[in-house]
Amino acid sequence: MTIEESVILGADRRTLPTRQPVAASGSVRIQVVSASGSRRVRSSDDLVLDPEDSFYIPSSGLLSVAQVTGSVSGPFDLVDCKGLELTVRSSEETVTVTLPSSRTVPAKTVVELFQPLTNSILVENIKGHIVFSDVATVGQSSRIKVSGSAAEALGFTFQSGARGATVFPPWVLEKREDTITNRYPRFVSSVKQAANFRVTYTAPVERCLRCGATFVENDYRFDIRGDPLIIENENLLYQAALKILLTGKGSNPFHPFYGTSLKSRIGAKAIGLVTTLINEDVRLGLRNMQQLQTQQARFQRVTAKERLVSVLSVNVSPHEQDPSAFLVDVVVSNGSGEPISLNIVFTVPGAIALAGSNGLSLGLDTTGLTTAQARRFLG
Repeated sequence: MTIEESVILGADRRTLPTRQPVAASGSVRIQVVSASGSRRVRSSDDLVLDPEDSFYIPSSGLLSVAQVTGSVSGPFDLVDCKGLELTVRSSEETVTVTLPSSRTVPAKTVVELFQPLTNSILVENIKGHIVFSDVATVGQSSRIKVSGSAAEALGFTFQSGARGATVFPPWVLEKREDTITNRYPRFVSSVKQAANFRVTYTAPVERCLRCGATFVENDYRFDIRGDPLIIENENLLYQAALKILLTGKGSNPFHPFYGTSLKSRIGAKAIGLVTTLINEDVRLGLRNMQQLQTQQARFQRVTAKERLVSVLSVNVSPHEQDPSAFLVDVVVSNGSGEPISLNIVFTVPGAIALAGSNGLSLGLDTTGLTTAQARRFLG
């Protein structure tokens, strides 16, 4: 899964060339994180977005509603205007109200007069300005028009009408000519807005840039200034302890003593003996870690919080419902006297625990079998 990858719109104003091919269409999320200009709609061709906008574009496209905003803020002087009637027409209905004759008609009064009379027209008071929106539909079919003798007094002179627009067109996944799996998002028509895009999607494992098809990800992390994030203190102790316990002893040809034999212990029939061996392996591995830290301290700084001082407890127990798995709870203490808890689960690689005499389903969900299917499989 690639989360919010920054993607620059292609030269054709349609293509979003992701660094990796998209594996599944349902995983794609296209986000607009910024765009320049003003949010208000003036026509279907000049709709632009607020710089602070951040939203997702569905595959069906992003459509706007028709919206008009009065250029004058309340309270409104309606005594010397040409009349008191205000008519608003949407894609579904036309509503006319008579405003009170006063020199100080607040914006909220206009809103209160309209609200009970309509379901398709949204009337808002935004910082004293009256805003009408057609909420019955979106896109080109959404229309709003303000008229009447009081329209000019409320600021509906230059922008008295508007229609909805296609903010961003629909998009689809297209494949490159040389391969079936190399797919990327592409808008069905040109994008007119200047915007920055971020795309979330899943990539085929053989094309994953982070793990290199290994399913193991060891990338560095960086802060907002670009400096690498360094793990330290208790977190470093936690990481170092888990690393030596989960590394197979002898797997590193340069340091054959590093690691433990924990994985080779799993699968033995004598449960009591296995738990004892796991306990001893954990303690031996942590003792080796202490010796390594002692040698390390001769050449570089090892803080008290990251230094392993003692092993307080090692508790090994088989899983209650899965005898092929063991739970290992380890508590160690650092140089500051703080207890650090390590929780590990060891299981037989590739093992499937079938239903036993106790009637419990053991590991059936991972194999795709129901309890009844497992019984038939076992005969």
